[in-house]
Amino acid sequence: NSNIYGGTDVPTCGWPTTVELGGACTGTLVHERVVVYAAHCGADYDSIRLGESINGGPGRWVSTEECKVYPGGEPGKGNDFAYCTLKEAVTDVPLVPVLMGCEAEDYLVANQQVTVVGFGNADTGPYGVKRQVTAKINEITANNEAFIGGGGKDSCQGDSGGPVFVQ
Repeated sequence: NSNIYGGTDVPTCGWPTTVELGGACTGTLVHERVVVYAAHCGADYDSIRLGESINGGPGRWVSTEECKVYPGGEPGKGNDFAYCTLKEAVTDVPLVPVLMGCEAEDYLVANQQVTVVGFGNADTGPYGVKRQVTAKINEITANNEAFIGGGGKDSCQGDSGGPVFVQ
């Protein structure tokens, strides 16, 4: 299996809300017409890719209506977020609820085990294949940013903006 640094390729139809953004970053479908991702990835996306690989196979491209970044959003400040609105609703993918409210205080803590998913570079494979790795949250900063991974289990370039799942 190819690694996202210590992980494996995602099985067909696994983590279906994880999307690829034009060969640069990963995002998450959080509503049938909204994808969130990292602001430092920019806003120049005409479409997003649903599926396991950007190189074909099962999946499809969905056109974007618009993409916007949070003004001044960048890593380290707690405001590195952006979104794209899709031209058509994606109704055949089960959405995963976003962690918020009191639940966040219970689950976003040091040593919590999480699954990082992305299309980025890997230690044994190229960009563009959806991969997953189980890691732990090391800390949550004062800016509400999570530091995750280490010890050979981590994300890489191209995974920015992608989801971290907790159960």
